[in-house]
Amino acid sequence: MNNLFKAAWGAAQAILKNFTSGPQLDRLLNQALGETSDPTAAAHLRQHLQAGDFNDVPQIEVLNDALSAVQSILKKAASEPHFDLLLNQAFGEISDPTAVAHLRQQFQAGDFTDLPQIEVLSSSQLNGALGASYAASIDTIYLSQSLLETAPFDRIVAILLEVIGRGIDARINPSDAPGVENFVFSTLVQGGKLSARQVSAVQRMTVARWYSMVSR
Repeated sequence: MNNLFKAAWGAAQAILKNFTSGPQLDRLLNQALGETSDPTAAAHLRQHLQAGDFNDVPQIEVLNDALSAVQSILKKAASEPHFDLLLNQAFGEISDPTAVAHLRQQFQAGDFTDLPQIEVLSSSQLNGALGASYAASIDTIYLSQSLLETAPFDRIVAILLEVIGRGIDARINPSDAPGVENFVFSTLVQGGKLSARQVSAVQRMTVARWYSMVSR
């Protein structure tokens, strides 16, 4: 970090810390970003900034950049004529074609509001997990803070697509037991190629078996 950037960042931290000590933070966020959809996140941010903890700021930037990349990938995939085939390859026979049509329409329009909510947690809160998990019961993705801090950008994007794939699978095949179909989805939607035999083999794997392969 050069001295000029260090001085500027120090000044920015002082301004943020001072500003969050008053009641004006919520008003400023509403003015700048519109109505706050996640008051818990705003309260979490206030607490960290007041304590002089700015570690979340770079992670927020990384996450936003990764989500932008994910949205571009999904929008492009939904605009392709073989989008339905891609979903069939990844998740097997679709039980709710109407949900697929709805997702395609949303993705093509750049509307991703129906995707699962995302929360960033420490690895200890995720029982030591360094990636991400999906809670179908509350349609929420839990993303590891360590992932955002240490993983290459492409890996973050791939993992986001994997867990978003879990959410998509839950929407189009609500009665389907979770497996490793989301890993197939992440590969295919990024333009990767898998033969029918490879897809079939992967779909029969347990999640633990898949991780043992990709972590080598």
